[in-house]
Amino acid sequence: MLNSEVKNGTLVLIPEGKIDTTNVQEFRVESESIIDNNPGLPIVIDADDLSYISSAGLRVILSFLKRRLNVSVINANSTVYEIFESTGFSEMMDVKKAYKKISIEGCEIIGRGSNGTVYRTDPETIVKVYNNPDSLPEIQNERRLARYAFVHGIPTAISYDIVRVGETYGSVFELLNATSLSKMIVRDPDHLKEYVGEFVDLLKTIHEQESSPGDVPSVKETYLGYARFLKEYLPEKSFSKLLDLISAVPENCHLIHGDYYANNVMFQDGNPVLIDMDTLSCGDPVFEFASTYNALGGFASIYEGEDACGRLSGKLAMDMWDETMKLYYSGLSDEERQTQNDRVKLLGYARILRRHIKRIGMDTEIDRSHYEKCRNFLVDLIDKVDTLV
Repeated sequence: MLNSEVKNGTLVLIPEGKIDTTNVQEFRVESESIIDNNPGLPIVIDADDLSYISSAGLRVILSFLKRRLNVSVINANSTVYEIFESTGFSEMMDVKKAYKKISIEGCEIIGRGSNGTVYRTDPETIVKVYNNPDSLPEIQNERRLARYAFVHGIPTAISYDIVRVGETYGSVFELLNATSLSKMIVRDPDHLKEYVGEFVDLLKTIHEQESSPGDVPSVKETYLGYARFLKEYLPEKSFSKLLDLISAVPENCHLIHGDYYANNVMFQDGNPVLIDMDTLSCGDPVFEFASTYNALGGFASIYEGEDACGRLSGKLAMDMWDETMKLYYSGLSDEERQTQNDRVKLLGYARILRRHIKRIGMDTEIDRSHYEKCRNFLVDLIDKVDTLV
């Protein structure tokens, strides 16, 4: 049996069962008819339900290649992949193995971000499951960024496998008995200052590393995008000033994590290891602290009682924030640190406001209330802040 669909400008052929001498002629006729009815499209053979393909079936695919059609194979099980490999087809076309399928039912949630959710599947393993069903390019990019950070001396967890989780994909990391910093703080709040010291030391290690132009995205450009999105939601004067404030931040090639908070710092054998590297970028630390503030206090100030998904909350979270600012900006006076707090919060609320509009909307009274609250915070801070540097 042969099914097909056109997806994102690609013709996907989906054979089921076996392709051998008993049905190869049927496979040839059906596939050629489908291809002729969708001229010019690249062809992907999704072998997820294909258990076997004989030499006769391979000759049909070879005929497609001789017609100079763009053909590739995905989700080949070990048997089917071995057939393509041993016959040399994997040298003529792209053939990808099927990804192992896992379940996250009942697994502990370590953290949740805009791109996905991180689960602990067993004492040795965590899996980041992506929201986007077509997330393979995202996964490959995050793996590239993680390797980049690791090579630059930043302790980073490197994914060793990609798996299927339901209709989407996940990256697998080996972190034997690792514990998130947020969980360590909750268990032992009396040692908060010591934990924050390690948190800040790791943050400074990240910020000391320089990137070459084009190696990683510019976080300034990301925040300019956030600001431009808010044009129709802010008073004209506030929007113009917000854009000017971000535009005036000098270019900076030093690395930043981009989503640095206590859930993304794991401790293994007493050593910190970073996870969730898809936001690795370069820029001024003020952008880094915007996401850190949001995790510790920004979201809670807008969405009271929201599931923090393992994040620190309440007084403990704000104590960590205050201690983090004191240690990182130890050379500043209390007044200067308060000014820096306002700069950070301005960027943080700009990010939350955009997120709220895009992901939540304003359909209900409570949604509109959260929107107004965040918008008012942002407008007040824009009026107060004269520079982000």
